[in-house]
Amino acid sequence: MLLCKEVLDGIHQGTITLAFRRWRRPSGNSGGTLLTAARQLHISSVAKVESEAIAEADACHAGFASYAVLLDELDRREGQLYRIEFGRLQPHPRIRFRKTKATSPEEQVA
Repeated sequence: MLLCKEVLDGIHQGTITLAFRRWRRPSGNSGGTLLTAARQLHISSVAKVESEAIAEADACHAGFASYAVLLDELDRREGQLYRIEFGRLQPHPRIRFRKTKATSPEEQVA
């Protein structure tokens, strides 16, 4: 799942807690994680949903100005509609390796 910088910033600030996507098959799993450029994002849940079940507040929690704007975006795509609930953000697990030196030839990256 790709997330633009504005959405990632909103997730980091706590203003974006949901996403809605149309997929032919899910590209995220409940309980899984998503590595972003700076952090690791936990995916709390991924569930099929009908557009009628999306509330105005859900659209706002997904970073849209209104339900109508969200629906307009979703209608441009094909596939089953999914509701993705984001969990906690943690530091990227590989960041700590950027500051360590390789101690053996096997650990060195060409």
